[in-house]
Amino acid sequence: MKVKFYLNGLKVKEKVKNYIRGRVEKLQKYFKDQSVAVEMEIEKDKRGIYRVEIQLKVPGSRYIGDDKARTIKIAFDSARDGLSDQIRGKKEKRRTIERRGAISIKKKFSIDEGARF
Repeated sequence: MKVKFYLNGLKVKEKVKNYIRGRVEKLQKYFKDQSVAVEMEIEKDKRGIYRVEIQLKVPGSRYIGDDKARTIKIAFDSARDGLSDQIRGKKEKRRTIERRGAISIKKKFSIDEGARF
């Protein structure tokens, strides 16, 4: 998993970067062997509020999560939760469509009641 940081002039401690990398790598479980690229943009406004935007790029899909908070970790955790919700929702939607397709195929291929097995 590749993680890129865009800090817009901010100085972020290596400890915070390692925390973020560790938490982002846990999202790899949803994608098994696919290559995943993560781009993170962190900026701070005049009031001291941090905005964290996470873009997760997988072949065929792109997920975006962002949030604002007083600290980088809180904003990151909230954005990451939004990402995982998006990923789970898309996977569940795909499973539902596959199940509906299987059910409709089974209805079309009915076995004669007089057949013996």
